[in-house]
Amino acid sequence: MEMEENAITDTAVRQKFAENLHADLKQAIDDKKPAEQRMLEALRQFHGLSGEMKQAKGSEGGLVSGGKIQYPSQDNITRPLTLKTAARWADMMLPTNDRNWQIDPTPVPELHDPQQPAIAPNGAPMVSPDGQPLTLEDIRQAQVKEAKKKAAGMQEAIDDDLQECHFAAEARDGIFDASLYGCGILKGPFVFSKPKKCRKKSEYTDKNTGQKRPSHST
Repeated sequence: MEMEENAITDTAVRQKFAENLHADLKQAIDDKKPAEQRMLEALRQFHGLSGEMKQAKGSEGGLVSGGKIQYPSQDNITRPLTLKTAARWADMMLPTNDRNWQIDPTPVPELHDPQQPAIAPNGAPMVSPDGQPLTLEDIRQAQVKEAKKKAAGMQEAIDDDLQECHFAAEARDGIFDASLYGCGILKGPFVFSKPKKCRKKSEYTDKNTGQKRPSHST
């Protein structure tokens, strides 16, 4: 009897949990409807159409709107202005022969007395490999040089990753969506596996001579 009551209680809990999930889903769908309608209206205005829109079969660029095939209006000013805005925006944000970002090392503050001798933790004066005494300015310049070297290496690594994921092309698509809908979302880059062939060197024993010979496998 007790097991049956527990089973009934578990079923009721699952049913209540499913109802809550369904209510949350319905609420999320209702909340995003105004944004979807606004985006669809922007798309219809971009194509110079009115009413519900869908692709027409067997037509050269025609769209079904209002129950009949319509074509983009020739006097629609929204489309050329949207394309012009997206192109101008992309040209400013994504230069062709340069990157739109840069990595610089953290600036080191200026020293009050740059010519003051540099002292090691053990209290002895620090010297260069050729035996010359080092000053605080020498230490600062060495730190700045090393920081610039590491920043340049990190910038090169990030630049390579962005080129691999076609960042410029994806960013232009996001800029176009922002110009058309008022909101552009760009996600990534994402890591994915890529198969690569390699040759492995090994050895095998010749049955006729008994000698070991090199072998290559892919």
